[in-house]
Amino acid sequence: MTRFTINLSTQTTFDRRSVNILCSALLFSLSFLLLLNGRNLFITDAALTRMNRQMEASPETSPLPALTDKDMQALKSQVDFANKLIYKKTKNMLLLLNHLEQVTPEGVVLTSLHPAEKDGLLKLEGNARNFPLIQTYLRKLNASGVFREPLLLSQTLSNNSPNQEIGFSISCKVSDL
Repeated sequence: MTRFTINLSTQTTFDRRSVNILCSALLFSLSFLLLLNGRNLFITDAALTRMNRQMEASPETSPLPALTDKDMQALKSQVDFANKLIYKKTKNMLLLLNHLEQVTPEGVVLTSLHPAEKDGLLKLEGNARNFPLIQTYLRKLNASGVFREPLLLSQTLSNNSPNQEIGFSISCKVSDL
């Protein structure tokens, strides 16, 4: 005699025990989360109530003492110093130096750069072998598009150098980098 182990019924069956365990675990975790949220709500409400009572008790008295003029000036100088540092960090000095390197002709040596903070002016000082090199440098500065309105401020013949170089000072406006 053969025994058939095939279920020929049309209804699908499922394991009720596993479903009950899953639902119980889900209800337990949701209850735990609800309990935590309720606890946080009570703690926050208690803190707000305490702060409101403190504010109502002393509305005129401030926890911070009034600043004197000396303290205010010291604070302003610190803020100004921080703002200057931030302003200097926003300027890309490496890009400026790269542009200067591209437009400086052979035979011209820059000895100092003096950027002005407010006007966007740049003062260049250096030495050149001859005056036509300075003229070429001025033309290249003007044609670069980065340096506008180059002006030759001064020129001096340096006698203490063996090559009789010409010292110069140029100012120009620098476009935002």
